[in-house]
Amino acid sequence: MLRGMSLSLRAGFAKEAITPGRECSLVGYAFRFEAFGSGHEGVLDPLFARAVYVEGEGGLGYLLIALDLCVLETALATDLRDRLGSALDLPAGHIVLACSHTHSGPFPQLAEEGGLETPQLQRGSAPAEANVAYAAFLLDVLIRVCRKARGLTEPISVHFAEFLCEFGYQRRVSTPAGLRVCWNVFETPERPPVRQPDPTVSALVLRQASGRLLVLWSAGVHPVCLGKTSNVVSADWPGRANALLAEWLPCAEGLYFHGAAGEVHPFIATQDRADPLGVVGRAVAAPLALAARTARPVEAGAVTHAAVPLPGDAGGGMVTLLRMGPVALVFLPVELFASLGLRVRRAFQHPVFFSTVSNGWEGYWPDEAAFADGGYEVDAARSRGRGERDGEDLADLLIHALRKAGHT
Repeated sequence: MLRGMSLSLRAGFAKEAITPGRECSLVGYAFRFEAFGSGHEGVLDPLFARAVYVEGEGGLGYLLIALDLCVLETALATDLRDRLGSALDLPAGHIVLACSHTHSGPFPQLAEEGGLETPQLQRGSAPAEANVAYAAFLLDVLIRVCRKARGLTEPISVHFAEFLCEFGYQRRVSTPAGLRVCWNVFETPERPPVRQPDPTVSALVLRQASGRLLVLWSAGVHPVCLGKTSNVVSADWPGRANALLAEWLPCAEGLYFHGAAGEVHPFIATQDRADPLGVVGRAVAAPLALAARTARPVEAGAVTHAAVPLPGDAGGGMVTLLRMGPVALVFLPVELFASLGLRVRRAFQHPVFFSTVSNGWEGYWPDEAAFADGGYEVDAARSRGRGERDGEDLADLLIHALRKAGHT
């Protein structure tokens, strides 16, 4: 056993491309459905499914799967987790399907699903069969990649780092005429944005005995460097950051988990050119590479698990909590406002790692102040039954659940 390796924790990793065929339309902007025909115009960079299988005492395993997709509706995420669990003889509650929230990927669907109320998440003009077929393809890939990850486990040591990387801004801007949304700082210079509420980037590093670094990382900034007039497949800035991390540290594999970013855009946003991906990707990949090498070791002899339902009538969405030593991982099927994530972080001495748009999608969860101002995110939240205190109620639920699980 190498020095620092856990006596009880093992982890394996695998990845496989999930880049869609030309028949699949891209999801994320309503404009595409108005301006373009069905399908997409090509591939800027590939999409991947990346899986980490973590095994604790007694062979108890957990699958953390990072997908370069915008969202999975809750019904589809539940179906995929159930099928994966059956195929791998693993409880569905031990499987996390986390989306990067790229706005330049396809939108898989179940055959029996109905329409969506949120325009930018419509399925586009492609025939429904293309999205249903993509969902079946996705399941086949996930079964293969998860089996491989489970078959490649090694002893690990666990490391953690947090750093501040302020490459995003608060897109909701107060003006004399009321609230305005600054989608792009170049298009609306009369709406100067303010700083993002929480520029924390979290990095959970699993160092395998062979020397490979599995870097699970989270940042609270929307992956929207590419905008509504772009119709090419891309993992956006998180994909570019993962590629740079692997280029600079050949021993490292990055898995991006979308943080609390409901109201945060990257400073270079909604472009039709590809070059901003490199600018934003480098901005976060450089400190991430340093963090991957220098993250402090933490004592993590086991993985503990808990699940709690979202408050109110939220379509059956569940919150999954995992703890690895002093690090709490929170997986939420919502687009949580960064202000609420910060509220949770400040309640604890030890770190909280956020992964939103995970195990489903139940829309925006703004804070109470946002409800008072109104705006796009609030309208979308109201359309799904959210009330002005639901965001704070969710933050308080997370704080209570984490404390009950022993997080301090």
